[in-house]
Amino acid sequence: MQTAPVDYTVSAFNSYRRPELKLSKQLKSVEVDVFSYYAGNTGVKIYEGTIPVSGTQTVILEYAESAVDVSASVSGGELVSAAYYANACELEIRASGNVSITVTGTQLKSSTSTLMLHVGSDGETEHLSNPLVTASEDAAAIAEFIRSVLTNRRTFEMEWRSDTRLDVGDVIHIDNKYGSETAYVTKLKYHFTGGFRADGEARATT
Repeated sequence: MQTAPVDYTVSAFNSYRRPELKLSKQLKSVEVDVFSYYAGNTGVKIYEGTIPVSGTQTVILEYAESAVDVSASVSGGELVSAAYYANACELEIRASGNVSITVTGTQLKSSTSTLMLHVGSDGETEHLSNPLVTASEDAAAIAEFIRSVLTNRRTFEMEWRSDTRLDVGDVIHIDNKYGSETAYVTKLKYHFTGGFRADGEARATT
């Protein structure tokens, strides 16, 4: 998320109704999963199928499970090139008719541990699980960021005349009956009825 406000204000000028201020529930703790990956069985068949190919075509195949050290073989055509990823591969095949494809690889297994950041004695626990988080120091930084955002309990519900440059995570200005605030956009939905209207939610940054 960005921390500097964008040049955008929800105000009486563009609001259909005054932003409504609410208090969210207290935050008790933050949990962030840390993923560890290791190799499983080798030579595992992760894709097998037959597809029609006319000329030279590029196909994207999803594996039955995540894998590394992947290789593909084709029958009834020529494998021109291949790009392999953890969950899929992109194959360029030249043929005229049905082509049988087999993809094998080494299973990519994972285990998780959970980093917990205690915040208060009462309230809710916020849990984040993202397979891209693989280091404890990254999990700790993420947990601290979540804590810094969610301990600001003032939230706003808004409905306003909008444009499409805004996205969730942007920091905007909100004019309300108590003054002006900067807030993270946490929920956003656009509607088009001859012009753009948005409804959404935001959380104060301080």
